[in-house]
Amino acid sequence: MVSLETFSSRLSHRSLTGWRLCLLLIQIGGGGGPSMHQKANKTIPHQEYLLPLFHQSSKSPAMRKHAMDLVMQAVKFLNPGQIPVITADQPLFAIAKQIQWKCPEFYGENKITLLLGGLHIEMSFLKTVGTLLKDSGWVEALVNDKVATSGCAESFLNGSHVTRTRRAHQLTACAHFMLLKHASLLLFCTHCLALHWKRMCCVLRTGKSL
Repeated sequence: MVSLETFSSRLSHRSLTGWRLCLLLIQIGGGGGPSMHQKANKTIPHQEYLLPLFHQSSKSPAMRKHAMDLVMQAVKFLNPGQIPVITADQPLFAIAKQIQWKCPEFYGENKITLLLGGLHIEMSFLKTVGTLLKDSGWVEALVNDKVATSGCAESFLNGSHVTRTRRAHQLTACAHFMLLKHASLLLFCTHCLALHWKRMCCVLRTGKSL
């Protein structure tokens, strides 16, 4: 039987790498530390503008091209020299990339940047972490500690359910760092006891303290 505590205490390199990636995602989502805010304050503030909503269907290639044109014109007017960045879900992203590949002279990667939406990026990220944790004992540890059922824990490796998978990684990371904290405290106490014992032995031998 493998428990979450036992599993965390004998982490493999793949598992540790996966959780470091997870913590990096949490830190990025949380806005980072004070140093990141200090750097952001030194940058020149950019101008923002909210474009009106389109009434036509966004799935048509003509509409995607029209949206890309409007965004490029707006960015060129508000922030000259800046490369526009458009974020879209997977179906719209695929259409926009086809337009970019067909007309590189107008919509090349040096003229406009296309990004997948945050949900798809996180799903791909969690799937990558699941690949690192495969056959590491992580799933068995979650099942034995009754964090999730066997089928649900197996689905965490694919990242199909983002909320549940994220929670499982957060619980595992918390358990791991609690063990690290206990280990560091134990090491500190052991060092203090060894130093105290050394002083007592010195006093008994010489009658003088260190």
